Amino acid sequence: LSGGGSAVAVLKEHSLALSEVGLVLFVFIFVSASAKMGTKKLTFIARMKKFPCPPFMGLMGLLFMLCGSALVMAGPLVRCPVASIAGAKLLFIFTAIANYAGHWKPWRAALAQGDAAGAAGHARSCLANLAIKGGCVVIVGFALPLLSTKELLPTMAGYVGWWKRHASCVVEVGLVLLASPWLLRWSWSSPGSPRWEPAVGLVASALLVSGPLLGGGSCTATVAVLSGAAMLILTKLLGTFCEHLGAIQKLDAEVPEDKKTWHTQMLMKDVSIIGALVFTISQGIACL
Repeated sequence: LSGGGSAVAVLKEHSLALSEVGLVLFVFIFVSASAKMGTKKLTFIARMKKFPCPPFMGLMGLLFMLCGSALVMAGPLVRCPVASIAGAKLLFIFTAIANYAGHWKPWRAALAQGDAAGAAGHARSCLANLAIKGGCVVIVGFALPLLSTKELLPTMAGYVGWWKRHASCVVEVGLVLLASPWLLRWSWSSPGSPRWEPAVGLVASALLVSGPLLGGGSCTATVAVLSGAAMLILTKLLGTFCEHLGAIQKLDAEVPEDKKTWHTQMLMKDVSIIGALVFTISQGIACL
């Protein structure tokens, strides 16, 4: 028992470092996209997608990614939950807009044209983006209880207090979204993924999303969340290696360039999802 207690103490002592590792992985896709595309390419995409005022939209896309990533990473370090919440909201908004224009509409168009392969690719991208948005919601949910209402006006204090009281509900919504690729795994097939992945992913997802429902910060709830998140990280790592990384490393004759691009994008999304799960584990450890 003393050995287990000391191990938990060590884990709790390093929970902040673990949370930062998770957040770095989570925002890596946004930082790398900002560096790769810049304002010029983002403006071109906005013009191609027929957004109003493309130069402004391109600039805002870059700012949302960079500022959102910086705020999300800095929030726990400077103990400023407002920074974490603001950054997560910026990344959520960017992902929602990018997903709608880049995958939702093309998915609907592919379905209308009878392009089954194209529709399947965009559908999986939508699910991955949904999980990333879930990660944003999880970050907000864990930051809400840390907000202070001491120096706020009564009206604002009541508003913030309401959200603090319902923080566990926000976390639960985020966890459901984060687990959506596994909860909806039956809706698509992947020849490159291990056969056991759907079943293990479903069990792990059930553990992850049931945690907050088992009693808030209770030991049982925490263990369920930690177990589910760890299992999902394992399934995602093995699934990513078997499907996406393997396809990227194959010769051009075996996998077309456009498919390699898709696999690269999905690999980046998987890194972000794993980061959100690592962050969730760090918050669970802090509650032990």
